[in-house]
Amino acid sequence: MAWSHFTITQTSANSSIFWQATAYFYSQLPHLVKNRILGYYNISNIISGKSSSALQLAGRFWILNTTIPCLDAIFNPVLNHTAASFPVEVTHSTQFVTNLYDWWKVYYPPGVVATVDAQLGSRLLDEKALSLPLPSLAEGLRTAYPSLILLGNLVSGPGVWNAKPPGGLGSMTPAWRKAVVHLIVPVTWNYFNATLKSEQTALLTNTHVAALRNLAPESGCYFNEADVNEPNLPQTYWGDNYPRLLSIKRQDDPDGVSWCAPCVGS
Repeated sequence: MAWSHFTITQTSANSSIFWQATAYFYSQLPHLVKNRILGYYNISNIISGKSSSALQLAGRFWILNTTIPCLDAIFNPVLNHTAASFPVEVTHSTQFVTNLYDWWKVYYPPGVVATVDAQLGSRLLDEKALSLPLPSLAEGLRTAYPSLILLGNLVSGPGVWNAKPPGGLGSMTPAWRKAVVHLIVPVTWNYFNATLKSEQTALLTNTHVAALRNLAPESGCYFNEADVNEPNLPQTYWGDNYPRLLSIKRQDDPDGVSWCAPCVGS
């Protein structure tokens, strides 16, 4: 597979310029995904050699079973336009590897241990959301950013959009069938700090994830990485599948033996 490591780094004291560049980058994600690009990226202020006020979008994208020239032909125009149109620093390197798993072990090693408590919120953004005017998209992303890290996953694409589940039905939200990017917002607090937990989880639901809901009001989220305090949880988690799933739940588990806070029927 061919893969690319890239960074887009704030160089101006005015962070709004970074968010404008970021909005342009996001607007190009539908094009990248349609051309089979996958990968992970994040926005954070944890940058080696930079002040804590600087922001950076960094990630690794790849295409399976292809060559570096093929990846460059698709991705380089996006990076080149970003560098030419916005006063940000753009870096980019590519490499070819023969085995995804060996590459994965190097760049995403196991063994990371959490040192804080955390809660996640998320949203699936579709092409409609990513086609909003760039100022609106920039403001939504800026508000969603929790001053720690905003995680982006390109894990959708034609294979997900056009999938035909056995029997024609599935349980996940139908929003996946239109999703371009799965965005994750984490908030953290120190162990046993109930006050900070309350503050952070309120910010997550009412500010950060709310900004993503405003960008894609008709979409949903991924059940495993979502805010348990979503205001319209059944629709957000399960979409139009919820009535059917609730009927199955009541038929097969009428006493609610299998239970979790955001699960069907809870």
